[in-house]
Amino acid sequence: MHIVEQKFKEFVESESIKSLDHFFIAYSGGVDSQVLLNLAAKYLSGKVTALHVNHGISSNAKTWENFCKETAESLGVAFKSAHFELANEKSNLEEVARICRYGFFEENVKENTALITGHHLDDQAETFMLRLMRGSGVDGLASMPQSRPFKDGSLVRPLLEVSKEEIIEFAIQKKLKWVEDESNKSSDYDRNFIRNEVMPLLKTRWAQANKSIARSAKHCEVAKTEMKQEDSKDFEAVSVVENKETKLSVEKLIKLSKEKQKRVIRFWLNEFGVLMPTSKNLEVIINELVMSKPDSQSCFETSDYELRKAFGEIFFINKSSPFVLTYETPVEEPTKDMRMSYKGTNRSFKYVMKAEKVPYWRREEYKAVVENGKVIAFGDITAN
Repeated sequence: MHIVEQKFKEFVESESIKSLDHFFIAYSGGVDSQVLLNLAAKYLSGKVTALHVNHGISSNAKTWENFCKETAESLGVAFKSAHFELANEKSNLEEVARICRYGFFEENVKENTALITGHHLDDQAETFMLRLMRGSGVDGLASMPQSRPFKDGSLVRPLLEVSKEEIIEFAIQKKLKWVEDESNKSSDYDRNFIRNEVMPLLKTRWAQANKSIARSAKHCEVAKTEMKQEDSKDFEAVSVVENKETKLSVEKLIKLSKEKQKRVIRFWLNEFGVLMPTSKNLEVIINELVMSKPDSQSCFETSDYELRKAFGEIFFINKSSPFVLTYETPVEEPTKDMRMSYKGTNRSFKYVMKAEKVPYWRREEYKAVVENGKVIAFGDITAN
């Protein structure tokens, strides 16, 4: 049995895969996904759907889509496609295409299903090199894991340990046909430059360069796992959970080394599934939120979220889920003269907000609920 088929067979026989209900193949029609689809049709028969994305970039896009549809049907595999018009996209075409592609994949992957991609050893080496050029740390250099959570299901890469050469060898052996994307020959794109220019040059001196680089990525993955365990312990020590909200204690955070502070913040943000801040932005977060004065109203802001400081704690604010209070009765804007019974004593709005640790940016949602001329609540804080 060829090494490519052997690796795929080992993958489908693993317990974690056996328990899944359905599989989606990221299917471009190129040799990698063509081999993947044929193996899936053989070993996962009746549980496979091919997902094809027509990016609308190449003049051959429709021909490729038709080829993919016909191939899937000939193998008895369900086929779904998505269409985009990216031909006129000027900036960062690779990333825009990737976002469109994975958005379509996410729409389909549900609980107890998996997306299978044809990423292989050479892709891993290229990813390592790309991230090396971006100055990535251990987390980034770990590159692509063999499996990871994806939307409500998972994403798996059964061919990650086999080379492109072995995949092509298998495809020829099985007399498979596939499409050739002409854009892969252009070294204008960063990944293509590494694939077409850098890797061949490295192989002239180190014939096994792709395997050596992929092995380094594996070592980084092991180190990443060990560091994550340490980060989890540090995070648990400095995190504060109140009202189902997880914050960071500045007093505890400041006792850690600066590097550990950065890793804890990254660990925390990863829990929210947001884009990780750059090294430069991590420095800004440390200086503006951790090292600033206790009463500082510092804020770090991105297009997706904000980090704010209040009561000696750092809060995460998701812009897509703003804090809102709803009221069933008419309300009034709180005034300086208003008082509410709070723990047996009449207290002002400002006092109650501080005592209940309501951060300043949320206070505008806290209205006064007045009944018979008496304040019976400030927002969701009732008189007591």
